[in-house]
Amino acid sequence: MSLSEKEIKGDRNPKDFIVFFAADFAVRNVAKDNTGQRGKYTDGMVFPTLAFPSDHAITSTELVSLLTMKGDAAPLLASSLGGSLRSN
Repeated sequence: MSLSEKEIKGDRNPKDFIVFFAADFAVRNVAKDNTGQRGKYTDGMVFPTLAFPSDHAITSTELVSLLTMKGDAAPLLASSLGGSLRSN
């Protein structure tokens, strides 16, 4: 495949998912990276590149366990974080 065909014929399908039960965890933060610059994502970029030699973006999620919380704290925390599940 030539470089001019990479945008059209390159594989740009999502491959990575973070799956969990909403009753067990709340999302504190989400990030994705396809540049190697810690949390920077460039939409429409075809990769791998010389600076980012992977054909998969880095997907990260910081979760808060709701299982270890006592009483009413877990639902309040999930609510304050915008619900129990967000997609990136």
